[in-house]
Amino acid sequence: MRRFVPYILFLAVLWVLKANAQGVGVLTSDQGLSNTCIHSIHEDSYHNVWITTRNGLNMYDGARVHNFFQQEGDSTSLLNNIVTVVTELRPGIQLVGTTVGLCYFDYSSDRFASVDLINEMGQKVGPRVVDMTRRKDGTIVVMATGINSYIVKQTPQGITSSHTQRYAINRHGAVHYVEGRDGKEWV
Repeated sequence: MRRFVPYILFLAVLWVLKANAQGVGVLTSDQGLSNTCIHSIHEDSYHNVWITTRNGLNMYDGARVHNFFQQEGDSTSLLNNIVTVVTELRPGIQLVGTTVGLCYFDYSSDRFASVDLINEMGQKVGPRVVDMTRRKDGTIVVMATGINSYIVKQTPQGITSSHTQRYAINRHGAVHYVEGRDGKEWV
């Protein structure tokens, strides 16, 4: 059995080298990740990798990890430190879902801003955002807790949202949305 150990180690090293050659990346707190409880990962059109965690939002630019946190009293910081999902609205604008609502990061200003989510009664709410998906028309479907779902889009007036009951398939609502290649919607 001992004579096979060098061969097993050699195969293990080859496997690691192959994984690295295929571009498998691993980030931990040693490389600057704010938390290792990861909710989602998204690559934007600038090839930055956004990582949502239980304690902050992280952006890996290929060289280092940049951390974003909520700063008490600063409305241009992250909305909440428990970040659930991120997706790109358009190049330079990342939508960020948290446990208390939706915000966006603007590359040009290097700041965050809130996106008002208005429920069916016209009230501003801050639901837990659980999923976001880009549709073929460029709008984003935002799924939130309860029977809350929203359509988010860029308009000349800024980033707007509208509440929709379209995806309220039962009293609990849906938590994931996919638009198929054929245009069929799945919740």
